[in-house]
Amino acid sequence: KPNDFQRFVLETAGYKLPLYGQDFFDNLPFNPVSNAPVSGDYPLGPGDQVLVRGWGSLDIDARLVVDRNGMVSIPRVGSVALAGVKANQAEGVIRTSVGKYYKGFELSVTLGQLRAITVYVVGQARRPGSYAISSVSTLASGLFATGGPNASGSMRRVQLKRSGKVVAELDLYKFLASGSDAAEVKLIDGDVIVIPQAVGHVALVGKVNNPAVYEMKSSAETLEELLAVAGGLPVVADPRRAVLERLTPKDAQPRRVQDIALEGQGLKTELLNGDLITVLAITPELGNAVTLRGNVAQPSRMAWREGMRVRDLIPNKEVL
Repeated sequence: KPNDFQRFVLETAGYKLPLYGQDFFDNLPFNPVSNAPVSGDYPLGPGDQVLVRGWGSLDIDARLVVDRNGMVSIPRVGSVALAGVKANQAEGVIRTSVGKYYKGFELSVTLGQLRAITVYVVGQARRPGSYAISSVSTLASGLFATGGPNASGSMRRVQLKRSGKVVAELDLYKFLASGSDAAEVKLIDGDVIVIPQAVGHVALVGKVNNPAVYEMKSSAETLEELLAVAGGLPVVADPRRAVLERLTPKDAQPRRVQDIALEGQGLKTELLNGDLITVLAITPELGNAVTLRGNVAQPSRMAWREGMRVRDLIPNKEVL
């Protein structure tokens, strides 16, 4: 559902604007993948499945699960500790244990089904609660499990808390534009994803690449920073002409309008919660042109110059 500011813009200005970035969660349903690739530094733990195949002096084909004590039991070999062992080291650890009893064998160790971890999503999420997800999940994939922030939640200050401390903060605008290192932070069991309330919203309409309602990163965000998030201005936008409609609830007249330029000092304008910026288009008229049209062989447009006469446009009768 739209938030209060989206409804206000629709009622006062007639623009039905989306909340920037929200469609990313609408078009990307979360589907847990049990056979996702595993990086070599993935630490094994209780619940992980290990597939062990051996041939030669040892004939074995077993699916082993790491138990609560961090051990797997290999037939005719015994127990091997794998808890905390990285995925790319598991084969070497098992090979060493088997080598104590057998010689002249070949061994293959791969990972099967991975354990699930529980993460908690709180705050302004679409679906807050606890989620059982794959142990290879990242902050971004864990966030997709919730459907993302709701219309009032922040997309620019998503926090990952671990043992009561913030270990990462994700700006989804930055992630959508160019990716973000914070999105790749691995989740562990018991992590808490916190989606706080948005600081504020501003609307951007007119000749812009992405008309929408945008969340403010901070209370001191400038117009230049907003345009950078919105993808800049198209070539048909007039950088000299923009209209800023501002809400000042404490004043007798809470709405006022001011003209700003989208260059120089105008780009340094600090935005306030509830601002509506309309970017105007370049006017179609040409400032230095003389146009010939009507019953002529070829309608044309020429640049005006001092002392220009009609015969410069119609040098002979063949032009007519």
